Amino acid sequence: MPDIEAGAAVDVALVQRRTVRVLAAGQVLAGVAFGSTLSLGALLAADLSGQEALSGFATASVTLGAALTAI
Repeated sequence: MPDIEAGAAVDVALVQRRTVRVLAAGQVLAGVAFGSTLSLGALLAADLSGQEALSGFATASVTLGAALTAI
C-alpha cells in the first residue's frame, strides 16, 4: 500500500468503495461457512452415532449456540 504524504488528497469515495467490497466479501464467506457448518455437523453426527435421528440434534445445538452468542 503506498504511503500517503502529508497534505496529499485522499479519494474518500475510492476508499469507501473498496471497504464496502471487502466487507461484503467477508459477509458472503461467513454465510457460506455457517451454512456448511450446519450441513456437515448434521452429517458428522449421523455418521458417528449411527442414528439419523441424532443428526438434527447437532443442527439444533449449533443454531442454539449462535442465538445465545448473539444475545
